[in-house]
Amino acid sequence: MYVDGKYLKKIHKKLITLCKKYNLACRAKRFIPNDYRRYNYIIAKKLLDQAYYNSISGKAWKRMQWAGLHLQNLKESILDVNARGDLLTLKNFNNKIIEFIKPYLKSKKTLNSFL
Repeated sequence: MYVDGKYLKKIHKKLITLCKKYNLACRAKRFIPNDYRRYNYIIAKKLLDQAYYNSISGKAWKRMQWAGLHLQNLKESILDVNARGDLLTLKNFNNKIIEFIKPYLKSKKTLNSFL
């Protein structure tokens, strides 16, 4: 009933390689709302996708995953939090996470280009 973890990682790596080679999405497209959560969800998707790739590669991934999951539940736009300089106050956010998301925080136009 269960697949061995090593075999599963091997298959996932192969899948990711083929998706990149043929320019295919490796992960399912997510629902993106049209309210203040829009940019939270876009950035959360980036964090969750990277956490997935890190887990397959044997790299640290849990903090990134939790940061993405918590970001989806944030009650305000991450752009407002960033404008106040309060990103480090968000649950599971540290300097490494902030450096990862900085390119996506430049503008709404930048974020919308990922849809």
